[in-house]
Amino acid sequence: MWKGRPIVQLVFIKNDSGQLSIDFIVGLSIFMIALIMAATMAAGLLSGLQSKHIDYDAVAYRTAVMLVEDPGEPVETVGKSIFSNPYPKYQWEFVINGLEKPFVKRFGLAVSKSTSGVISSKKLGRFMDNTFYSADDYKNKLLFSDYPYNFNITIQRDGEIPQTIGDIYHENSQYGYIRRMIFEKESGTIKVILANYNLPGGDGKLTVEIWTSDFLNSLPGDGSTYILDPYRENVKINLSFDGVIPKLDPVSGDPIPVRLESVHCEYFSKDEINPIQGTGIPVNTANFIYRLSSGTEITPPYEIGTPDYLITDLGRLLDNPDLGSIDKPIILITYDFGATADISGREISTAHDDYAGPELIPAWMEVRVW
Repeated sequence: MWKGRPIVQLVFIKNDSGQLSIDFIVGLSIFMIALIMAATMAAGLLSGLQSKHIDYDAVAYRTAVMLVEDPGEPVETVGKSIFSNPYPKYQWEFVINGLEKPFVKRFGLAVSKSTSGVISSKKLGRFMDNTFYSADDYKNKLLFSDYPYNFNITIQRDGEIPQTIGDIYHENSQYGYIRRMIFEKESGTIKVILANYNLPGGDGKLTVEIWTSDFLNSLPGDGSTYILDPYRENVKINLSFDGVIPKLDPVSGDPIPVRLESVHCEYFSKDEINPIQGTGIPVNTANFIYRLSSGTEITPPYEIGTPDYLITDLGRLLDNPDLGSIDKPIILITYDFGATADISGREISTAHDDYAGPELIPAWMEVRVW
């Protein structure tokens, strides 16, 4: 056996490919990116076959919020603005011309943005009247979606017949649902105590003077919810006969039955220096409604006997075409009892302290969407 230094054999492998491990990593990364892109595009081809999940409860909730917390979008670009913002002449609920209808942006029942949950009786009546607005109008101005939703909205006062608009639904079907408690604002009432105008030998006439601009430019002490708005809401005048001294028949000595001979209405443009001058412009009173304490409607001339009170529903004064061209008028309503009552004078209403705030009627609203 040979002993000595170990023999080391060197082996050289000839390879001129130049491939490194990083080249493999780069190639694999490009392959994976291409694979992911292909898979993504392939999934898009099947998107039309995938089912959609719609949260109908969320749609119903959004619809209810819009109705009870938003007053809707007024059409400020149509017609003449009687008042500056926020009292343009054309609110959405007052649009009656088909050419103006496209300018209505959205429906809303709230009296104002600051009166969440308090809705206007005028807006509610207009919203529930589907003779002017079509099914597409309700979906475009309320649901705001191209998806073919069906909807049903019901509003009901306690003990009264519900008002409903929309599609017919079935209790056992699937739909989104929300229920909201609300208040419906009734008409404001200007109360006049006739006993304050007892005047022996008077001409039997009492004039109620309403300064519309003063009502609109000031807020009542209990907030904007109770504002009296003669242009957008109904207004009532309550003549209280409590304490009125009846006239006596000179022969028999019996009290003479009170007779309402006529009611005259006129208006004046507001002038800060001298607001009432001469004869005003007459207003058509054909739409005024007169009721006794029993609820009986009467038409002057009418012998009303010994009434507790007489309520006059003026409606919404802007509905009267005679008032359409005047800005912030002063309205004068004159009651003529002739020789049957010793009454004479003028009741001036210039602030919210001069009237009884409107009653807020509790109700509930149910919204169904499917």
